[in-house]
Amino acid sequence: MFAQNETCHLTGFSFNAPNMYLTFCLLGIILGFFPLVLFFLLKKKLNPEIKLILPFIFLVFFSSFYELVFTVLLGIDASVWFKIYALFEFFILMHYFYKLFKGRYKYLYYFFGFLYLSCFGIIVLEGKITRFMDGDSYLQVIESVFVIVCVMLWMKYAFINLKEDSLLKYPPFYFISGLLFYFSGTLFLFLFGNLILKEGSEVFLDSWMLNLFFNIVFKILLFIGIWKGQTK
Repeated sequence: MFAQNETCHLTGFSFNAPNMYLTFCLLGIILGFFPLVLFFLLKKKLNPEIKLILPFIFLVFFSSFYELVFTVLLGIDASVWFKIYALFEFFILMHYFYKLFKGRYKYLYYFFGFLYLSCFGIIVLEGKITRFMDGDSYLQVIESVFVIVCVMLWMKYAFINLKEDSLLKYPPFYFISGLLFYFSGTLFLFLFGNLILKEGSEVFLDSWMLNLFFNIVFKILLFIGIWKGQTK
């Protein structure tokens, strides 16, 4: 595990890291504030399906606040926060898809929910919750598979039922495509996270740039989705 002054574990932030890396870290953090601000500016104009992502937007806002204040400014080790954030993220996304699908596929939520909680419980019992990337790959794989399955189900529904002639005109498409882009893009990074970590901080920082890139693109798509969600 890296020492705290080498990397802040959630964002990989380090004042000794390369300039481009620091730029990506700070850009990802700052972009996390905008979706919630835009949501409340446009709240009265947004359609109901866009309003379903409000809990997730709150989580992204709080995450950016936590990272900026505690991880970057105070330099607090973010290993525990990393896992707690993942836990909240998983169940908020589960709630989102449950509402989006209007209560269908209940056994899918039961299966992945039980699997995720069991894995998280094992991590806590084995004392891994304070160790960066120790057990995180399992949680990320479960969440990634869940999200990808839900996105595939939504796409099946969209192609059959949506009345829009283009998905680009459908606001939830940007959020859902952002989820698919992020989780499919970072899946292998987390799968081999422990191996990359053992190669040293320099190799890890280079690899973690991918996570930062996918995170930035996802937040931009989230922002676009909210903007597109205005009712005409």
